[in-house]
Amino acid sequence: MFGSDRIKKIDLQIKWEEMIENGEGKFIWIDTILKEFLPLAMVLITVDYFFFTKNQINQEIVIAYSVKFLLIFLVGFLEGKLDWKFFQRIFGPSLNTFKGLRKRYLINNGVLTFGLPLGIINFRIFNSSFIFEYVRLSIWLIIGVVFGAVLWFKNKEQFENVIND
Repeated sequence: MFGSDRIKKIDLQIKWEEMIENGEGKFIWIDTILKEFLPLAMVLITVDYFFFTKNQINQEIVIAYSVKFLLIFLVGFLEGKLDWKFFQRIFGPSLNTFKGLRKRYLINNGVLTFGLPLGIINFRIFNSSFIFEYVRLSIWLIIGVVFGAVLWFKNKEQFENVIND
């Protein structure tokens, strides 16, 4: 899912035109939450359940996975809103700096799309010390920043072309 096929340049202008045509609500609810984050949540929760909970079902596990699913849903909503604003900044008159664009890209595509969902899934609500879990969540957020940086450097040239036009 996150292999080299996933890390390829995108045509920003076409994506923005599709987003405008469909509207902000459809982009957030359908394209971001339903097509990206809900499948991601289901896959991550399924893998976590079968590999790390020893196939047990009890009230704590149901509550934990419900909370995780809700959190990933909320992260998807936030990422959709921020992605919409990100593209508005690229194609709108309010683009400030290329550096500000990079920071927003790292947060959207690294932290919110990769690091935070994986950190949420790996967070053990009932079974561990919270200090250990927050350290683990922090590590996933750092990994998300690194992943976002890799994506940024792969797509940086295309963003420069759009900004310089």
